[in-house]
Amino acid sequence: MKQKYLVYSILVLLTSFSITGCIGNNDDEYQKYLEEQAAHQQKVYQQFLTDSLLIVDYLEANDSIAAFDSIYGIFYNILKPGSEAHPNLYSSITFQYKGTLLDGTVFDETADSTTAQFMLGNLISGWQVGIPKIGAGGKIILYLPSVYGYGETVMDPIPANSVLIFDIDLLSFY
Repeated sequence: MKQKYLVYSILVLLTSFSITGCIGNNDDEYQKYLEEQAAHQQKVYQQFLTDSLLIVDYLEANDSIAAFDSIYGIFYNILKPGSEAHPNLYSSITFQYKGTLLDGTVFDETADSTTAQFMLGNLISGWQVGIPKIGAGGKIILYLPSVYGYGETVMDPIPANSVLIFDIDLLSFY
């Protein structure tokens, strides 16, 4: 019986040394991971600040005034508020829109008589933040820092880190 406890104790000690060794080895990797994440977050934040200044300059150059969402950091103009009820991330929205870059380049739009329909939660995060500000029948212009669009990803013809402007008519949702 004493031998059984001795063997058990030795196994526990060996296992704890093995686990401690693994934790120590992973500690450096984890620290490196944290540093990489912090560097990436800093880069995204710097791009967000740059984009926000570009939006302010754009609005000033075009004699426009936009509201600022201080929680998310997007700019917007509600041209028509629409119905009292507003969509959420689980809503299927039907809309018409035009997307442009700051230089006026149109990168996407619905044709005159056509509409698009998507779940709001499946669209870029800038739409997820901006569209719930209006109801059915509403119209909004969103000025989105690149982090709320496609960020560092090139989405031809949209270059990486592009500020996006969307003119959106929310026709309906359910």
